Parts: sequence; C-alpha cells; structure tokens
Amino acid sequence: MLNSFLRLQKTVPEKFTIRDMIAASYINVITAHDVVAITLRAVVYYLAKDPGVQKKLQKEISDAEAASKLSTPAKYSEITSLSYLIFGEDSRLFNPERWIERELRDVTRMKSNVFTFGAGARNCIGKNLAMMQLTKIIVELYRHFDVKLAGPDKEWSVSGGWLTRQSEMETVLTKRE
Repeated sequence: MLNSFLRLQKTVPEKFTIRDMIAASYINVITAHDVVAITLRAVVYYLAKDPGVQKKLQKEISDAEAASKLSTPAKYSEITSLSYLIFGEDSRLFNPERWIERELRDVTRMKSNVFTFGAGARNCIGKNLAMMQLTKIIVELYRHFDVKLAGPDKEWSVSGGWLTRQSEMETVLTKRE
C-alpha cells in the first residue's frame, strides 16, 4: 500500500502531497483497530477453549505450507483458499465447520447476518482491510505458536459499551516445532 502511495505521490505531487500520503497511510493502518483487536481476542479465546479446533486450523495451515501454498508471511490471496479460517442457528457455539459443511446459499444467508462491521449505508469502509488483517494475523499466529489459556477453566469477562471489552483471558504462547 505504501509503495502505491509513494508512486502516486511521485506521479502527481501537486494532487497527492506528502501530507496526503501520511494521512492515507495512517488511516489504512489505524482503520478498525478496535474491531480487529476485539475479534482477534475472541478468536484466540475460543480456539484456546477448544484445542481440537485449534489443531484443525493449524493442520490446514501446515498442510498449505507443506504444499508450498503459503509464503512467509502469508499473502492474503493465499489465505483466502483456507476454508477453516474462522454463526447460524447454533451461533452461541464455537463451530467453524458451520461455514464449511453448508450449502453456498446457507453460507450466503449467514454472512448477510454478520453485523461486526455494520451493514448497508453504515457498513464500515475499513471492513475489507480489517478482515485481511485478521486473517493474516490468525494464520501467522497459529502457524508459529500453540496458544493456551493460563487458566483454562476460568471464563473470560466481556463487558459492552461503545466497544466490547474482554478480560480474564490471559494466554500462554508456545513456539510450534
């Protein structure tokens, strides 16, 4: 992204100043950081609560890596083919398979009910960037580490307001071999 901004600034410096480039870079880095952080904490928590699901995700990542389908770090275009990257009638259960073992029309219907980034005219313009950040972080995190909760029997605390806050979910990362 920064390279594109630099090329644009060099091509039309009178229309895209250094100040414009800094502002665009800042917006693209900071966009949706709260939603990314909140979502990432939820993914880490639920994967740590269900080690079997975490192992399935890591196996998919390892298999893609072994097949030379992932660079380091993984590109978003490579990640989109991973079907296990983390709703429906059992939305209160952590069940990533609901997105994989369903008909396309069911997945489309479920996606239409995801309001993490708003909807319609109020849809977050940073949604695609946030999703790219999330999936890349998740792949690299679980590619290199096993993640466990320091207190696996302890439930997290979630409080809501303008933004959701999660706590009581201390984690332990162990380098994967």
